[in-house]
Amino acid sequence: MRRIPGLLSNLVTASVAPVVPAISTLPFLPPAWAPFREDRSEAVAWTGLSAADLRPATDRIRSDRDPGPAAGGGAS
Repeated sequence: MRRIPGLLSNLVTASVAPVVPAISTLPFLPPAWAPFREDRSEAVAWTGLSAADLRPATDRIRSDRDPGPAAGGGAS
């Protein structure tokens, strides 16, 4: 009879474990954080891009990576 609670406990742990890190990183994903992260990590020095070129490049990468509506605002 003790196997059922143990199995249930393991199932809940396995389903919740990936959710916790996903939720905890959400505040750091919005585009508002991008300039702060780029400055703090000295991205200009690492990438070799100028500061004027780095932000548009980052924005293009983020738009390719992040889910959301299509570029035209409509479904394709």
